[in-house]
Amino acid sequence: KIIIEIKNYWENFFCNLKIILKIIIITLVSHFCIFCIVYYLFLTFDYNISFLLILYVMPIALIMSALPISVAGWGIRETVMVGSFLLFQIPSEISTAVGITFGLMHIIFSLPGGFIFLFLKKSKFTVTKNKYDEI
Repeated sequence: KIIIEIKNYWENFFCNLKIILKIIIITLVSHFCIFCIVYYLFLTFDYNISFLLILYVMPIALIMSALPISVAGWGIRETVMVGSFLLFQIPSEISTAVGITFGLMHIIFSLPGGFIFLFLKKSKFTVTKNKYDEI
């Protein structure tokens, strides 16, 4: 019975193209912002790099850092960035500095949301029902 409920939920989700389109657009915009951040970090460290190279390397680094084999992707992201950029003759010191700075920025920008989640009353996190909850 639970498998049928899950199947029905996903069928309803994928039938609603508006939701899927919104998710795709938000994802593309947020990843483009990440790529711009990494590009400007390289510029901050006085290293001129092609934006197309960022578009090539960073999706791989982000996917690898999402694997559940380290805490918040630390170490994995930097290793992938150093190894990938090294293939294009980018100095490892620069790519390591960019990777660590990017990770620290990620933590700093996530802290306000974490504090809001921890310190707001639980009643503010009540979930409202939508039409997809009734399966």
